Amino acid sequence: MRTLIAALSLGIATSAFGQVTSTGRPSDTLVVSFALIRADNSGQSDPSLGGLDSTLRRVLRFTGYRGIGGAASLAFPGKTFDLTFVTAKPPIDPRSIPLSKRVRVFCTVEHLTNDTSPATAQLRINLSSVDSATNRPAGPDIFSAGLTIPENHVVVVGSGAYGDDALVLTVRWRKGSFSKKE
Repeated sequence: MRTLIAALSLGIATSAFGQVTSTGRPSDTLVVSFALIRADNSGQSDPSLGGLDSTLRRVLRFTGYRGIGGAASLAFPGKTFDLTFVTAKPPIDPRSIPLSKRVRVFCTVEHLTNDTSPATAQLRINLSSVDSATNRPAGPDIFSAGLTIPENHVVVVGSGAYGDDALVLTVRWRKGSFSKKE
């Protein structure tokens, strides 16, 4: 299992959705991309979310969205990887979302189906708060989900609302490898 620390700005990381190309690698190589977002009813939109903001507004009841972080990883069927998001600031109200300064996504690619159009991947996603001192899970999972996602489709997964706030994770995958920006 590989561990990556995702401390990138959301604008750079969510652009990873557009930076990944299919480059003739074996067809079972996937790039799985995540964006971690805080939803609230502030009515404010984070410009770094770009097109994700309109997607979120179509599927969720919140009026405001703020990017926490984003990252992508190469993945393979039958394998698990994890990404740790380091938030810039702890939540203003500690009761609003049970987050420490770190949250970790564990992702297992359970199955890849290439004989459909588009191809689909079955992913198991777990999101948990991480103790900043020990880098170990702190408490129960924030959420866990089994997803079947068509290639190049964004899926929105969220925690239950805590008052007027919720935590949202967007997931997208495609075949290929990371490309270098020209």
